[in-house]
Amino acid sequence: MIEIYPSIVQGLISVSTAFIILKLERWYDKRKHFKALYGEVEVNLNIAENLVSLAESIGSRGGERLGTVFDLQLFHVNCFEEFKSSGYFITLDEKTRKSVEVYELISSHNR
Repeated sequence: MIEIYPSIVQGLISVSTAFIILKLERWYDKRKHFKALYGEVEVNLNIAENLVSLAESIGSRGGERLGTVFDLQLFHVNCFEEFKSSGYFITLDEKTRKSVEVYELISSHNR
């Protein structure tokens, strides 16, 4: 009977170690996806700021034009698509999910 205890303890240690490693990997993966999405949102905000000035110059009558509609940049959506396919999108609260739905508009802009 005493010979069984070390095997049980060793098995519990192995299972708990594997569980901890899996949790840490999942946490790191989630963090990586959120950071990538945040970076993509920042890049898209910069593009949007440039688009506003370009749209104002194209729409202005008279004044100097800064560009044409062919100068419009596409927004980035790769990180969002990966974020959505990874399943982290459903972990967001309702308010955040609603604000991230702007990516549907981005997809239509890119088309």
